[in-house]
Amino acid sequence: MTKYKLAFVIQRYFEFGGLQRNMRRFAVACAQAGHAVTVFTGRWEGPPEPLVKVEAIDLKSLSNHGAIRKMEDFARGLRQKNEFDCIVGFNRIAGLDVYYGGDVCLRSNLEQQGQLWRRFLPRYRTYLRMEEAVFGPSSNTDIMLISVTEAEKFQRIYKTEPDRIYLLPPGINRDRLAPSPLPGKKRSLFRKQLGVQDDELLILTVGSSFRTKGIDRAIRAIASLPENIRKRCRYVVVGLGKEKKFKGIAKRKGIGDRISFTGGRRDISNFYHAADLLIHPARTENTGNTLLEA
Repeated sequence: MTKYKLAFVIQRYFEFGGLQRNMRRFAVACAQAGHAVTVFTGRWEGPPEPLVKVEAIDLKSLSNHGAIRKMEDFARGLRQKNEFDCIVGFNRIAGLDVYYGGDVCLRSNLEQQGQLWRRFLPRYRTYLRMEEAVFGPSSNTDIMLISVTEAEKFQRIYKTEPDRIYLLPPGINRDRLAPSPLPGKKRSLFRKQLGVQDDELLILTVGSSFRTKGIDRAIRAIASLPENIRKRCRYVVVGLGKEKKFKGIAKRKGIGDRISFTGGRRDISNFYHAADLLIHPARTENTGNTLLEA
């Protein structure tokens, strides 16, 4: 079997992000198959991966789209050096051999929202240019997607050649499929650690980037319930985001004492088994891992 040198490029790695976890699984699988994998990233936040080499790159910028442009320049530099057999990107930038798509089609989203005027703003102009650089007919980047719906959107807008698109089944870690890690009284004890009593309802949301995941929508929905149900609800949010803003929304809606944020957690299976209901009112979503896991 031929062994390859693979470069994985991602703006930021943090262990609780869905895209980031998928990247790590790809990297580990390639390394276990005998290939040499180097991950280039602006930030690595989480435990090290012994099978994969990680190198930090300077993506410091005054804006997010400025950082993406720097990453694109870095990837072009990698290509010029010709040290790697394949460059795999997890953010949309020009010059990739392979792109793994974890985001929805930006141009389609802007059209649906009646906000196509945003394409003239520097941020969106940059992102749309990079989206076209991956999906446009002048690109030769192979594309891995996990959503048939999104693939159809890209093909409609950018006329992407079908033979460049590889549809993958959405996957989750097998430890999410394990029998309940909270047998017997352990489930009740875990719920009580979260402030949830046996006669209360634990409502759960799992995900980072709280606005995108619709945490404010969930808060308003819970606050609108009939009082006899609302007072039994405890809303638990697992993930990383701007907690202060959403705690403020909950307080204004009268359920500030009914919501808690745990931050990122590794024992996520405990939360699925302890919860009564998972809600995921995301504003945009490709194929949320949490839906499959729950």
